[in-house]
Amino acid sequence: MRKPAIISTQTPKLRRLTSDRTGSVAALWGLALPVMVGFLGLGTEVGGWYITQSQLQQAADAGAVAGALELALGETASLQTEAMIAAASNGFADTDGSHEVNHPPARSPTFSGNRDTVEVYLDTRRSPSFSALFISQDITIAARAVAKVVEAGDACVLALESTAADATGISGTPNVNLNGCMLAVNSSSPEALTITGNAKLTAEAVSVVGDVVGRDHIVTTNGILKGRRVADPYADKAPPPVPAGGCDSTHTNVRVGPSETVTLTPGRYCGEMSLKGNVTLAPGVYIIDDGGLTIDGGAIVTGEGVTIYLTGSTPATVSTVTVNGGATVTLSAPTSGSYSGMLFWQAPGATSSGVNRFNGGATMQLKGALYFPTQEIQFTGGATTGPQCTKVVSRVVTFKGNANMKADGCKDAGVDDIKIAGQVTLVE
Repeated sequence: MRKPAIISTQTPKLRRLTSDRTGSVAALWGLALPVMVGFLGLGTEVGGWYITQSQLQQAADAGAVAGALELALGETASLQTEAMIAAASNGFADTDGSHEVNHPPARSPTFSGNRDTVEVYLDTRRSPSFSALFISQDITIAARAVAKVVEAGDACVLALESTAADATGISGTPNVNLNGCMLAVNSSSPEALTITGNAKLTAEAVSVVGDVVGRDHIVTTNGILKGRRVADPYADKAPPPVPAGGCDSTHTNVRVGPSETVTLTPGRYCGEMSLKGNVTLAPGVYIIDDGGLTIDGGAIVTGEGVTIYLTGSTPATVSTVTVNGGATVTLSAPTSGSYSGMLFWQAPGATSSGVNRFNGGATMQLKGALYFPTQEIQFTGGATTGPQCTKVVSRVVTFKGNANMKADGCKDAGVDDIKIAGQVTLVE
């Protein structure tokens, strides 16, 4: 049997080189081999550095996004912690590197000083191995990311309640029109926003942490958003100081009868303030202490540059406000100064069972913020509030009557925006 042919893949020159026994080629190979292995190792090592840098970038991206999410929630105190938790969960170990979480960014030439952004910088060190032939010191591998909070819009109604159902309820037959602005509901309940009966809500968008009952009653431009909790926009405002001691007789249980025409001046008023006549409020701060403000049917109450601060000596005695049917109320807040934009302002810590009522049949032009952080505000039976710049921030908001509110012109009215974070996006 004929043996199969052996096919050689070596060229004649290569056969001569490998069969050379003079020693010079072997010496050449001995000199070249470490260099070739070094270059091969260098390529492998550099490839490993690129992988490390890619992983580090992923961790920086995750950290920046997590930090920006906290910023969107208004939780700036936990921003750094959450950013680093996210970076660690994506593989970053602080033991062999360093980190920075900057708000606003400190390393970005584009977003330096921008308080809507969060920057995360991470680095790690690697000691060269094969590359030590060419590099004598440790290698620093770094990654940086910047994430930005992109606002979805401006709210004119914000319900601060975080867990309960009906944090915002719309029932009966009202038409609630939020012209060019949003409704934001912080409750995580599956019934956070409930709309029943023949009620209708029209808004630029609705942002709800939990869920909605009655979606078919809602008309929006930008839809119903699965939102994040919105920080209380007025929580950091310093309230008006309440003078020590009691009130004199002219400022205690003030009553204005139906046939009276009076002008009230700013100051502290103790007990109940009942207004039934024609009342002008001179510009300034009115402190209603341990009682409440009631504006009855037939009353005409006007005032510009007015802040009505509702307080009390205990949570249970913090004053509330009631506007009854048939009243005509035209009030606007200051447009500048410490109390800019604040029209009705209830002291924090008031007992949660209290209700502030704007009842049916009242005609109201309320320009400014209606702020009841721990109680309910209720619009019933045809009460209307506009249209003008009106912002409502309350623990619970209930509509049983018509309401028209808008965000347009709020800057001129001195009213702070209630910005709703739409999304977080990586920008660097």
